[in-house]
Parts: sequence; structure tokens; C-alpha cells
Amino acid sequence: IGRGATVIIFDDPLDMDDAGNPEKRDKVNERFDTAIMSRLNDPKNGRVVINAHRLHESDLSGHVLGGDGWDHIVLPFEAPGDRVYKFAGREWHRKKGDLLRPDAFSSAEIARIKSIINPDYEALYQQFEGDGDSIRITRDHFESFTAVPRNAGILISVDPGHRAGPGHSFTVMQAWARVDEDLLLLDQW
Repeated sequence: IGRGATVIIFDDPLDMDDAGNPEKRDKVNERFDTAIMSRLNDPKNGRVVINAHRLHESDLSGHVLGGDGWDHIVLPFEAPGDRVYKFAGREWHRKKGDLLRPDAFSSAEIARIKSIINPDYEALYQQFEGDGDSIRITRDHFESFTAVPRNAGILISVDPGHRAGPGHSFTVMQAWARVDEDLLLLDQW
């Protein structure tokens, strides 16, 4: 703190356990914008590298990619397809299935990793670049309704948060009605 730099490498700024905590994500992003970016001796020619897994769309990578001036380099552990990476006048060719470090991992070790880390393998090892990319659900995927038949069955769903405090899950209660093949969300708390 207090010293400047020509190159800053910010490694894993957000802890995996904090990915779902908006306050922690915002704190990391704010700290980066203020404390980290102010440390470049020459902001025009200095360089900043963020080395991190993508943990949330609003994590630090998502935060900076919302602006200009950043190159986004994604290196999945196993190449999901043939790809050429171009950076600083150099090219690196990867074929589908190529590993980042083929000399360090056997087929048995890769199978073991996939079995114990699944479903997070796509996030932790593939950087959400493989076949199992997460699907972003938006409001546009849902239609509205104005009335529910009186005879519709009602389902109450409760997902209790077992521990109170920052960083822990919230309790969520929902009321759903089934109308033919549709499920209608009536209310949520």
C-alpha cells in the first residue's frame, strides 16, 4: 500500500465462497477501482492483469469487461474445440481436448477431478467455456398472467436459510399454482 507499480497482477480477488454475496463482490470491485487502479505509476502505459476464475457475472472480470480497454483471455483446462489464441503478436494453437498442462495430468487424474468437483468443473477448470456452460435465465423467459382459476392446486415451496448473517443464504418461500402444464408463481417472500 502506498507504493506504485508498472505492472499489477491481481490474483483471485474474490473468494469462491463470496461469489453469491453482492456486498463482497461490490467491495472487491470498488477496491479495485479505487485502491488498485490508483497504484499505476503511469496509467497510460502501465498494465493490470486480473487472474481469476469467473464466479459470477458481476465478479471483477465482469465488472471491468463492462468498460473499455480490457483484453479477455480465457484458457479452459481442456480445449472445448480447435482454437487459435492471439496476443501480443504471437499465436498459440490448441486442438479440441488439448490440456493446458498435458505433462501434469493423467487421464485417471482428470476423471477423478471431474467426479469430485462436478458440477463446478465447468467453472473452476473450463472457465464456463465447455459444453456445460451455465444458462442465463432472464425475465424474458417468463410470461405474465392476470388470473388463476379458483380450482387450481396451490403448492407452497420453502427453502429455509439455516444460518443468519452476511454471506449466508436467505430463506425463500413461494406460492405456485398449476394450470394445465403451466406453473404460475403467485407470490414470493
